[in-house]
Formats: sequence, structure tokens, C-alpha cells
Amino acid sequence: MTVAPPQQDPEQARYMADLEARKAKYKDKSDAQSRILGGVLILIGLGLGYYEVIRPILEALRGAPSISYSYEGICGSGLGILLGIFLLIFGASRLQSLQGKQPKKWVMAVLLVLIVILTLASIFGMNWIMKSLGYY
Repeated sequence: MTVAPPQQDPEQARYMADLEARKAKYKDKSDAQSRILGGVLILIGLGLGYYEVIRPILEALRGAPSISYSYEGICGSGLGILLGIFLLIFGASRLQSLQGKQPKKWVMAVLLVLIVILTLASIFGMNWIMKSLGYY
């Protein structure tokens, strides 16, 4: 005895096709939104980079008696640019894979190592520049 597959109601089939089309449209929209967010993060990082890195170096080159800058701004600049580029290139799909139940550990480790290297390079780089200009 063979059992025939259950007949699908035409209205239900149309609903399922519409649901799949909406999912695809939402995925495209979330990718576009994450890429826009990536562009905004890059702009914020560039702004922080100007005010916390470029401007103090220019003041030091002009011979200002004292220079002020913050390590948080220097690190935030690099992180904003790094995460902005990540979002701009990969979009929301890769970001969601990092938020899953079991994210790939090597991806998290590489991202963490990149963040640590960028942070340390920013801090030591700024200290080296200021020492070479005679401010320490």
C-alpha cells in the first residue's frame, strides 16, 4: 500500500511563497542597514581619529606648550574604522553568524586578536610620536 503525499492547499502554498519572498526582502534590507551602519562607524572613527590623533600631532608640530588627547578616543577611532569596514564588506550575514548559539571560535579569536593589536598599536604609536616630538 502506498501513501500519497498530503495535498497542499493552493492558498497555503501561495502564503508560503509570499512568506519566503518577505524573508528574502527583509534579509536584503538588513544587509543594507548594516552596510549603512558600517559607513557611519567609519565616519565616526575618522572624526575621532582627527580630533584625538591628527589634531594633537599638528599642535605638537606647531610647538604648543601642552597637548591633550585621550587613549579612549584613540582606541575608539581604530575600533570604529575596523568594525565599520567589517560591516561594510560582510554585512549583517557575518555579524549574525557571530551572534549564533555556537559562533565559530576561531572567528571570535581572530577578531579579538585584531582588536587587541589595534588598541595596543594605537596607544604605543601615539606615545612614540609624542616622545619623538619631545612631549614626554
